[in-house]
Amino acid sequence: MPQKFGLYEDLTVMENLNLYADLRSVAGEIREKTFARLLEFTALGPFTGRLAGKLSGGMKQKLGLACTLVGEPKVLLLDEPGVGVDPISRRELWQMVHELAGDGMLIFMEHLLPG
Repeated sequence: MPQKFGLYEDLTVMENLNLYADLRSVAGEIREKTFARLLEFTALGPFTGRLAGKLSGGMKQKLGLACTLVGEPKVLLLDEPGVGVDPISRRELWQMVHELAGDGMLIFMEHLLPG
């Protein structure tokens, strides 16, 4: 998942998810379950019709994570995932990352430490 958002801002949340599912050849019957799980996991369910460009920085980061997880990767590479988001969104993002790690996903993360 890149530090800068890899989203199409003129597409809705659901359209971005569908695009990434198309790119990863996720079959139609699996999409509904995958999308439902990811929308619940990221709390983006109420925003499926919103344009990605109209989302806050934290919501864009969550959508980027959801798009990354569409293909159910075994390894997740994160490039400074907390940069540019508010403290609450950053905490929520870390909670999601910890949950993914607890589920057995291998996570590599780059972040700059002060000093």
